Formats: sequence, structure tokens, C-alpha cells
Amino acid sequence: MASIPSEMFAIQLIAPAPSPYNQWRADSLSEFIIVKKVEVPKPRFGQVLIKMERSVINPSDLSTLVGQYNPESQPNIPYIPGREGSGTVVSSGGGFMSWSLLGKRVALSGDHLWAEYAAVDATNCLPIPADVSFEEGSAAFVNPLTVLALVEISVTGGHKTILHTAAASALGKMLIKHAKNNGVSVICVVRKEEQIKECIDAGATLVLSTSEPDFESKLKEMTANHNCRLGFDAVSGDLTGTILSAMPNGSEIQIYGGLSGKPVGNVSPTELIFKGKKLCGFWLLPYLQSKYKVGLYLWTKRVAGLLKKDFATKVAKQFELKEVAQALEYYVHNMTAGKTLFICSNKQ
Repeated sequence: MASIPSEMFAIQLIAPAPSPYNQWRADSLSEFIIVKKVEVPKPRFGQVLIKMERSVINPSDLSTLVGQYNPESQPNIPYIPGREGSGTVVSSGGGFMSWSLLGKRVALSGDHLWAEYAAVDATNCLPIPADVSFEEGSAAFVNPLTVLALVEISVTGGHKTILHTAAASALGKMLIKHAKNNGVSVICVVRKEEQIKECIDAGATLVLSTSEPDFESKLKEMTANHNCRLGFDAVSGDLTGTILSAMPNGSEIQIYGGLSGKPVGNVSPTELIFKGKKLCGFWLLPYLQSKYKVGLYLWTKRVAGLLKKDFATKVAKQFELKEVAQALEYYVHNMTAGKTLFICSNKQ
């Protein structure tokens, strides 16, 4: 196995990026985020060192860059972003599981992954099958595990139809496929007319665009006809209140994202008080922590077997680490086109 260098190139956030991120431009981002040489991390006991091949840009990364992610875990600056990717295990910090992964190609989740090397807990690594590329395996955690959770919540609650906003996103298309394969239909809410076809191509039969002039009346009719009483919202803003009003009495919306960059709004107290409707948050991390290790292990095995099926990841574009500003500008303006990846292994 090749020797491990003492230094590596990594992307660093040196100041909070401006909000809203949908207005980012590459020329201004270079003031906030750079690529520089830093020390290669040393894995602790129970950890492994990964030679990164690909790293993903996720919506949660954008929230972190502007300082609006979980305020209790917002990292100190300077900071290496990135929470998901793929690579090869090149060193172990000790422990049976860490040693067992040595030399294996893995998908991984953790912190500081927009870099040439990363140290993560061995439990955060998923060996990827030989027929799965680093690109295909780079997004094997956040979206697939979220989809498994949302479908489990739906099935456990006896829901045959659920509502989902940002339905043309990579996660949204996974949800359409996996929910359908588990007997659950998805009412897909999108922003643009052209995104309707994307959802239909993924297998959806119930799709509405918020740009339609009669969107609210159509949504009310659709949710009533299909007895849809559970929604998952990745957008927030005024859309949350709009869809809650359109859903039948006793409905619930679980909010798991804030792509609008705005607080939840447009919620009528009447809906909550007299119509028995509910709003709550969903965060993947505590949901996963509530599972026994065996259950979580079985979930990751399911994901590995579906990386070319329900959880197949479409890659829109790839950038080298040194092109971070261009990558971020591209991603925020093409979020439904597929995943934007960093190529971590090339000479920067």
C-alpha cells in the first residue's frame, strides 16, 4: 500500500459565506472558502484513515457554510466542510472493525471530508460492492438512510400515501422509488413545470407544481382523494403552511430541511387548534441513534444492495478541490440536476 503523506490539500471555510446561498457567485466565494495544505489526520482507536476519491456537496453543507445549521454543533472556523463521500481505507487506528476495513473501498460519512484524506469512525464506513464505482457510492449515507427512515415512518404509521416537497431532488427521486416498492405512493410537490416529468420518470403518478395557478385547490383535492395525512417538507418558508392547509384534518408535516432559507410560515392557528394538524421536525441523526447497532447494520446492508436500484445516484458534475468556488456556484443553481462531487484524488 502506498505511503501516507504528512500533508494534504483540503478545502477550508475561513469566514461564514453570505446568505442566501442561491445568490452565490464563484468570484465572491473565494473570499470565504479556499484550498490549502494541512496536516493529514491521524486515526484514533476505532477510526480509519480514508484516501478520499469523491466527496459530495449536500444541502446541509450549504447551511453549515452560512452558519445556519444546528447551532449547537456549528463548527469553529477555520473548518474543513464535507460530511459524505467515498474512498479507500489506507490506515487503521486500532480495533477489530478498523483493521477489518483495511484496503477496502468504502462509502463513508463523518466530518472534514472535502479533502484528500479523512479520519472517520469505522462504524461510519460501508464497504461498497465491486460493481459500484466511487461516484455511485459517494452518496450512500445521507439520502438513502433518510429515505429508509421516511418510508419506515410512513409504513409504521399505516400511511398508503405521503406528501413530499422538493420532490425532484436526488433524495426525492429515491423516495419515489423506494416508497413505491414498499406500497406507499408519494404526492410530489415541485417548483417548476419541467420537474414534473423528472418525477414521473422516477415512477411518480401524483405530481403538482407550485407554479400552477390552481396549485392549492388541486393539492387539496389530491390529498383528500388519497387520504394523505403525512407530509415531509424539505423547503420550509410559506410553503409549509400552504400544504398543511390543503391536507385533511388530523394531518402531520415533518420538516427535515430549509431549502427556502426562510422560517416556517403561513401556518394558521385554526389548522392546529381546530383541525388537529401537527408540525414537527425530523433529524436523521437521533433517529439512527435510536436504533440498535444490529438494526443499523442491517440498514447499511440494504443500502449497499440497492445502490444501483432504488438508491442509484445521478452525478451531474464533478470538480477538483481547487475548483471549490465554481463547484458551489454550480450546485446551488442546479440542485435537482443530480449530485455535485469533488474529485479528491487528483493532484490539486
